[in-house]
Amino acid sequence: YRDHQDAKRVDEFDVSLIISYDSCPNVLVDSQKNVLSLKYFVLMTSKRDLLPMLEVEEKLGNFRAVVSSTVTQNLLKLSAPANPANGPFIPRAPTPPLIQAYIPSESETDLLAVKEDKEDKDGEVGVPMKSQLLSKLTGIRRESVNYVGYYSAHEETMKIVIQSQAKMAEEKITLVVRDAMVDCRRDHLWQRLITNSPPLTFTEFVHLTTLVHSETLDELDPRLTPLLNKSTSWYNSLSKLVATKYGSSCRQFTSLDGQIQHSAIFTEGFMGTFALVSVDFSTKEGCLAIVYREPQHTTQSGLISINSKVIQDFVEFCCFHLWTQLL
Repeated sequence: YRDHQDAKRVDEFDVSLIISYDSCPNVLVDSQKNVLSLKYFVLMTSKRDLLPMLEVEEKLGNFRAVVSSTVTQNLLKLSAPANPANGPFIPRAPTPPLIQAYIPSESETDLLAVKEDKEDKDGEVGVPMKSQLLSKLTGIRRESVNYVGYYSAHEETMKIVIQSQAKMAEEKITLVVRDAMVDCRRDHLWQRLITNSPPLTFTEFVHLTTLVHSETLDELDPRLTPLLNKSTSWYNSLSKLVATKYGSSCRQFTSLDGQIQHSAIFTEGFMGTFALVSVDFSTKEGCLAIVYREPQHTTQSGLISINSKVIQDFVEFCCFHLWTQLL
């Protein structure tokens, strides 16, 4: 960072981010109940100045407002009652002791008010004596006060640094929430795909395939490339064989015009992965792939070993269908 003299400074800080869920936000209206309200706190600790110093270091600084009048007005607005009985609520300054000495007690003011009512012979209601006295004795002019504090140049610099950290924290929180939304949507659709309750529609299944990771058979092993060079009729008959062989362990989806078909095959014990047979009659293309719910952070050989059971069963099923077509 740069100090008040625009000189580059190097220091090490521990930056901690604390996120809190606000279950009762006051700024949200009824139409925003689906908005996630979060509070965050940024803690920045210097690795160099871990202990308090014996003497205060003299540093240049300036006076600056600590609490402005606008902040005070906002706080008053929040603390005011929703439906005031006698107009808007305006907090009043405490009455000085010298003025309080001249204010009559409650019994005296009540007596004055009774005498005033008796003297009013025309039936008109006048201004109470108590309010007249209070308006004269406590009529101190209301003023907005700005509290001023002394900020050193180092504190001003640290304020800029921590503001930049707060901005980075907001970007990080936004990214985390967006990723969590995608993961939540993916897990919800994946669970519905497994349980088939309620069944996914064709559009929802296609949306699910955009949220997960997949690899075609030729990407897993180049020797399986010939299985991806078949005609659409071969893939169509393979899809029909899937429904016959796997039954409740497979899910099939067809577009409204019948041009695209998807068949997902689950293997018991490997519910985080399924084999996919896709055929598109409009483009005359087919696809054989392995779909993973979570990204596979492994090497090629490790990936095959982890899902060897799913891949082996799927390849054997495709080879069996290829063998039946040759008979």
